[in-house]
Amino acid sequence: MVGTESIKQASTNIRAYQGNNSSSKGLRYFNNSKDTVSFTGNMAQIPQKAGLLKFVEEAKGVLIEATEKLLQGFKSKTIQSIHEIAPENLVAVHLTDYMPVNGIIKTTRAATKDANGASAYRNTVHFALNHGVYEHQLGNWNDKKIAVLAPLDGIMRSNSRENIIGGEIKDFFIKDSVKLPEGSIIVRHNPDIPNGKLKVINGEAIDEFKNTKGIKVLETSGNVRETANKAVEMMGYTRMDKMQQEMAGIPEELINIKQEDLFSNPELLEKSMSIDISKTMNAAEEINKSWESFVKANGFKRYQHTTSPYGRSEALIEGVKLAALKGNSWEHEMAGSFLTKKGEKINYREEFLKIIQEIKQSLGKDEKLTYDIDKLENILKEAKDPQKAIQLIEERLKLKPMIPIEKCLSAAGADEVKTDDIYQLLDGLIGISPINKMQFSR
Repeated sequence: MVGTESIKQASTNIRAYQGNNSSSKGLRYFNNSKDTVSFTGNMAQIPQKAGLLKFVEEAKGVLIEATEKLLQGFKSKTIQSIHEIAPENLVAVHLTDYMPVNGIIKTTRAATKDANGASAYRNTVHFALNHGVYEHQLGNWNDKKIAVLAPLDGIMRSNSRENIIGGEIKDFFIKDSVKLPEGSIIVRHNPDIPNGKLKVINGEAIDEFKNTKGIKVLETSGNVRETANKAVEMMGYTRMDKMQQEMAGIPEELINIKQEDLFSNPELLEKSMSIDISKTMNAAEEINKSWESFVKANGFKRYQHTTSPYGRSEALIEGVKLAALKGNSWEHEMAGSFLTKKGEKINYREEFLKIIQEIKQSLGKDEKLTYDIDKLENILKEAKDPQKAIQLIEERLKLKPMIPIEKCLSAAGADEVKTDDIYQLLDGLIGISPINKMQFSR
């Protein structure tokens, strides 16, 4: 991702080094107003009955060149400046391993419901705007099998407005499952597609989309994220990552590069020496101001999900599980670390109840979380120990931690879990210590 943080990271890497060294081909889309469809290559104009030809196209799809500039039926929505961003020129890109069903992207919570109705707590769907998300410290999406591209203005029309939270260019998130609007595209991997080609299929011809309208599927034998980036341009949009890196004057190879990779590659080191650091920082400031204006103009929140009330409230459920890893007790005695003192006792029930109040205070007017946090508050007050709380959370909220406590205990070994390690992990997830509380949204 080439956002403000990425530009700053690239600048840091570069400073570190400098400081140490003072037309289309193939079958075209069917036109309902004609009885013929154009072929190129060895085939000529072939007259066909409209209904038969439409059936063949929908069922089998058509091959096009991967270098196609603009998909048939799409219009250019390109912008020349970061200050022009608006819902109508933004497309939301979601990378996943799961195909949407009937035009719906399910949240982790909706997708993990089991027989008794309890599911994982995560109830948001995440997108990057006008590009596929890049690898960062919280995840790697480079090898995902499915990419979903949905026009943002269409999402705003086809989904409840209060569910569209906002976020950042690299992480724009929505509460609950997302209904895809007309004009959406699904990119999926198919090893049988010839290199350099894409297969275009009308969604209605695929079981998963038989009850939808206006959704197309692009199949590729190449990398799905890279194809999704190309599809952004084929849908008529400006690649946001490209625009930002050009503004910053940073070569594409240096975006999101790890510091050890930079120092081990002489060619990249040489390129880094030519970068104007002041230009990258000015670009970061300009991008930041533009996004802030966009968020305010459209009534979105500018949250980092992990530190937002949504991420923090969801992580609380994981926190209850972590508290159970050492003796299934609310109170843990610390061995001593840079955040704790030897012999200090931390009562996690008390800490969790404080955090619930902080979360409530951080919410805007009429802003609602993805579950009833008042019920969680009552559960914590009632439960005699963390495992009882987990049981009540599953029974009353129909939620459970992402990874069962049994697997955590099995992986770590109950006797090997250190109280200070649990504290540091919880502190990073939900902000217990004064220093970490500061990073969570107010």
